[in-house]
Amino acid sequence: MKSTIPDTGVPIARPASNGGDRQEASLHGEILLRLRDYVVEGSIPDGARVPERQLCEMFGISRTPLREALKVLAAEGLIELLPNRGARVRQLSQRDLEELFDVMAGLESLAGRLACEPITDDEIVAIKQLAKAAGPDKKFLTYGDVTVTPGSTVTWTNLDGEPHTVASIDGLFRSPALDQNDSFHFTFDKPGVYKYICSIHPKMKAAVIVK
Repeated sequence: MKSTIPDTGVPIARPASNGGDRQEASLHGEILLRLRDYVVEGSIPDGARVPERQLCEMFGISRTPLREALKVLAAEGLIELLPNRGARVRQLSQRDLEELFDVMAGLESLAGRLACEPITDDEIVAIKQLAKAAGPDKKFLTYGDVTVTPGSTVTWTNLDGEPHTVASIDGLFRSPALDQNDSFHFTFDKPGVYKYICSIHPKMKAAVIVK
């Protein structure tokens, strides 16, 4: 699978050389932050090799600090280090996704409780007005399924004005963030009914094209 990371980018600015250890720590933190963003945002597809030379050219760094950042991302579970073969983006399994959503549900519940404890009557009224204005079809996650035959290509198109992501429940695919009118395509090798999750919105449309 070919990486979709851009060929060009903004090199990482090195800190002023007025404090050895702090300078190196700052540079390492910036590399780690930029690389983590690329992986989390789907710029490198799940299961794809990490293009080290391309990233070094983008960031304007050598391979040593890049590989140090890759070790951190491997410890975080975002990538896998392959002995003598570089690294690849970890492909999440169905169990991984289920556990992630369990954690998200727990954090959202805690965040809601902590937000409600100090809330005022005026703030409650403002929240009710926002919910009413959004309408009953506004959801944070929508679920769907597609029935396919071998060789079917499914296309999801974002018709909303906000970025959204679509991913299969079984971890087979995950799109990058899609802006308005952007599309994501996936071709299925095996027949069946595949369930998917779409982040935040009711306007992500799916079309099946059998090639």
